[in-house]
Amino acid sequence: MLGPRLSKSTHYFDVNYGRGVRWYESAFPTERQVDRCRQRTGHEVAIGEASPLYLFHPLAPERVGALLPEARLVAVLRDPVARAWSHYCYEVRKGYETHSFEEALAAEGSRLEGAGYASLHYRHHSYLARGRYAEQLARYLAVFPASRLLLLEAEAFYSDPVAVTRRVWSFLGVPQVDSCAFPGPLEVGSTPDIPEGIREQLQEYYDPYNLALTHLADLDFSWLPGP
Repeated sequence: MLGPRLSKSTHYFDVNYGRGVRWYESAFPTERQVDRCRQRTGHEVAIGEASPLYLFHPLAPERVGALLPEARLVAVLRDPVARAWSHYCYEVRKGYETHSFEEALAAEGSRLEGAGYASLHYRHHSYLARGRYAEQLARYLAVFPASRLLLLEAEAFYSDPVAVTRRVWSFLGVPQVDSCAFPGPLEVGSTPDIPEGIREQLQEYYDPYNLALTHLADLDFSWLPGP
């Protein structure tokens, strides 16, 4: 391995894929560092990254599968209504969005039509599209067996981060360790309330997509329709 150019999010399998695999390797610990950690702890070392665009980018699953066919994948899914609103507020704060929320939702179709996967619109203005989880996960399940994909509810992580983190450790096969990193429920960054009437419209929009998600996987997320 090269490096290290340690990074949480390399965005290699989406916007940086053209940089090549040696560039990607430079984001991770060197083989010597991994061996030292293995000797120090007595355990195998799990190495990964977190890039939220990987779930949405349509080319990412095949790219990941080609390079890392044995990878274990974790997807944390948030209520798509809250996700869309939070995404919009974030883009406003960052200066990428000047429309009202209603205007941005109305403009999303025309913004994304014909936009390249590395375009500003695709990355910053895909408020509705990113919450259509079933179609995104289906692309991964076409490449990886379901046993390689752990689906978690973001709201469950916020309320009990220790329990959800232990599920991740178990899935990855790494040692379960006690940690005080999460002394209690997590406080999610505050955003203004969703404009009146918009929440109901978004919920109606996402109902069929959430139903498709229940058909794709056996999940008990709080925002999914019941049996």
